[in-house]
Amino acid sequence: ANTNMASLMENESHIELTDEMIIQMLTSHLSDNSFWLLIRKYKLKDFSIELSEFSEKEITMLLDEKYFDFTVSRYLKLKGLYYQCSIEFAVKYKADFLDNLGECELVKSDILQFLKRSEFIQEEYIQLICQIASSEVDAELALILREFKFELPKEYVEAAWEALEDGDK
Repeated sequence: ANTNMASLMENESHIELTDEMIIQMLTSHLSDNSFWLLIRKYKLKDFSIELSEFSEKEITMLLDEKYFDFTVSRYLKLKGLYYQCSIEFAVKYKADFLDNLGECELVKSDILQFLKRSEFIQEEYIQLICQIASSEVDAELALILREFKFELPKEYVEAAWEALEDGDK
C-alpha cells in the first residue's frame, strides 16, 4: 500500500479527497515518506484527529507543515504526549501561544525551555518570565536571566541575584 501511496502522491494531478479519506490515510500507519507526501499534498479542512493517533515523528512532520492551528487544548495534549513537540508547537505558533499564555499551565521547567530558545524577542521573554513567581527563580533560571541584555522586572532581578552563587554574580 505504501508504494501505491507514494506513486499517488508523486503524481502531478491532484485527486480530490474528502476529509474522511485523508483521515483514513493519515491514521493507517504509512511509511514516513508516504505520510510526508500526504500531508504536503492534502490538508484537512477540519483537523479533528486525536494527537495520540500519531507517533512523535509524525507529529514533528505535522508541525513542520503547520498542519493544524494552535489551540490551548492541543498544546496541553502535546505536552502530555511528546514534551519536546509541545515546545516546537508553541514556538511555531508563537503569537497564538503568547496570546494564550495564561491558559497553557506553564511551570518553571517549561519557562526554562522557552528562555533557551532564540525565537522570542525581549518583550516576549519578559512575558514568559512573568508566568512564574519571582520566588521560583533558582540558580539554573538565574544563570539564564543573567545572560539577557535587557531590563527585567525588579523582583526577578533581585530573586536571580539571591539565587546565584557568589562566583556567578
